Amino acid sequence: MNERRKFIEKCYIFLLFTLIIGLMTTINFYTSSISVHVYNFSKIQEAIIFKQVKLSPYSFKSKNSTELDQCLKFSPDKQLCNITITVKTTKSNHQKKLKPIIQTWFTQLASKVYFISDEEDLEISRLTKNHLIHTKCGKNHFRESLSCKLKEELKQFLHHPSNWYCHFDDDNYLNIQRLFDVLKNYDYRLDWYIGKKSIGHKLSVLYKNKVYQFSFATGGAD
Repeated sequence: MNERRKFIEKCYIFLLFTLIIGLMTTINFYTSSISVHVYNFSKIQEAIIFKQVKLSPYSFKSKNSTELDQCLKFSPDKQLCNITITVKTTKSNHQKKLKPIIQTWFTQLASKVYFISDEEDLEISRLTKNHLIHTKCGKNHFRESLSCKLKEELKQFLHHPSNWYCHFDDDNYLNIQRLFDVLKNYDYRLDWYIGKKSIGHKLSVLYKNKVYQFSFATGGAD
């Protein structure tokens, strides 16, 4: 009986947290204000590195030069245009959330944006020119499924070496010009983590029989 009560209490807490996040998203959308927390990891002495990957130099050469020209409308700095953006989503949100993105800010930087989902969608693939990535991850909102999609996002970052990597959820409206205005204040050659921590306390993960604690900003409604 006590376990059932604890489970119900956790469900209420989760629903309350979801409502708060939704309210924050609405407020942020209409006020267009940006809360930026910056972490310079180049100053950190100790770090856990699971796998080090050497990236190949990024080339601006493209079969379609209009891709770069499109980006340069927002910034004359080619280094800022050296960017890869991923949007985490799920099949049930393709119509109600992805469609508005595809019709609005995606068109401003289409060659740089990739949608990470859990099921194929021929219509979305056609509209995004095959920028929909089918991950075969779970469709729920559990940590395992979210981590699975994050892994696929990191694969896209490795596949498209860039100066800047940006992660968003499908409930975010991105102001491209504002994003570039923020990024131009930072040296891309340093290790920056720009965002807002999702929760006030650190998360824990068990790796090789040892518990590691870390802060992590999941993006999304934060």
